[in-house]
Order: sequence, then structure tokens, then C-alpha cells
Amino acid sequence: MDDSNGNWHVGAIAASIDIIGLLAVYSFVNDARISTNFSISYHSTAKLHEEVEIEARATGNRELMASVVAEVWRKSDGQLIASGKEWTMSASRLTSKL
Repeated sequence: MDDSNGNWHVGAIAASIDIIGLLAVYSFVNDARISTNFSISYHSTAKLHEEVEIEARATGNRELMASVVAEVWRKSDGQLIASGKEWTMSASRLTSKL
């Protein structure tokens, strides 16, 4: 998905950070999670077919909540494209009071 200038669309960057971040948390706590608080900073752009690296690391775990930091880097020059922070909540332990 690209914008009018052929750059990777910011929504696609955000979705990628969210998904990779949730996978990193899952590997850390072995529990399915949902995003509850998500912030992202955009530092640069990348062309649609340009190679990027996405790295995510779980940074904390408090009972039902866990935090993760994820970054997207341009592979050719190592420039930071975007960074995101999110808190996740356990999806399997949520209960409904209807």
C-alpha cells in the first residue's frame, strides 16, 4: 500500500508495527494479546518496494498487561523510519459482564 508519492503508506507502517509488536509480546508471555494503547512516531519515509527491517522487543509484563517497543529501519542506510510503543492486554483472560 503506497501514498501518492510511491512511499510506504503510514497506515501500513502502523499495522506492521502493531502486528510485529504483538508477535514479540506473544513470544515473551505465551499469551494472545490485544493492543490497548499505541503510539507511533514517523521519522522518515520508505519507497513501496524498498527493503526494511522491523525489530520489536517486549519491554515489560505486569499480570494482564505487557509493553513492547518496535522500530522500522531502512535496510540500505540504517535510517530509522518509524518507532512505536504499545501496551497490550491478555485477550484470553478477559471476561464479559452482560
